[in-house]
Amino acid sequence: MSLFSKSKVLKKQITTQLLNKYIENNVNRHIDLYNLNFIILNKPNNLAEKIAHEFKRRLWLGGTIETFQPEKLLNKNQKINNVILKEILDNVKLLKKDCMVTYKRTICDENNSEEENILLKEKRQLFYTNELFRERIGNTLDFTSFSYNHISDNLVFSDEEIIQFSRKTLNPHYIHLDKYYNKTVEGYPEKLVVQGPYMLTECIKYLQHITGIKYFSKITYKIKQNLFSN
Repeated sequence: MSLFSKSKVLKKQITTQLLNKYIENNVNRHIDLYNLNFIILNKPNNLAEKIAHEFKRRLWLGGTIETFQPEKLLNKNQKINNVILKEILDNVKLLKKDCMVTYKRTICDENNSEEENILLKEKRQLFYTNELFRERIGNTLDFTSFSYNHISDNLVFSDEEIIQFSRKTLNPHYIHLDKYYNKTVEGYPEKLVVQGPYMLTECIKYLQHITGIKYFSKITYKIKQNLFSN
């Protein structure tokens, strides 16, 4: 029986984490909510463990991020007591041999998710598959071509930066660690694949830099193409 049969697919809270230690370490500066969500608490733990024997590959597709009460986060005199992550498996859609999964996350101040305590809401979509990259796109893709209408700034991710990000987020996937594996098994060029959340956090940093805005009310994003090291 599939792990995603109706009897198994329930909207439920799959993880809750108290983050008092993080708060203690940030007493004299504001909390970086994006860093907290996409690096420290990035991994959707329980679901990945449950389907480990069914799917070999997980791709990050996109989602939305909403932030609330930025004045509370940026005010050093405003006390934030307990930061809690609540994550639910919101929707699972079977696509023949593949699966589309939607998570919803809420980061709250205090032990409940009352509106006045919500700091961040997120929806993220992941794609689970057993297909190799070469099987999904065929052998015709030219990795040297990239079309664009406008360039703002160039950002290059080195091998070491990609590996370090995997260490920070406890992400052991080979595609972020082993160039030879990528070429011989997955059909990628002999380069490391940049992680979805890494691309996203760097894009947010760039937006913060050019706008001077620390927290955006809402960001909607899609990851439409693989990005490789260097």
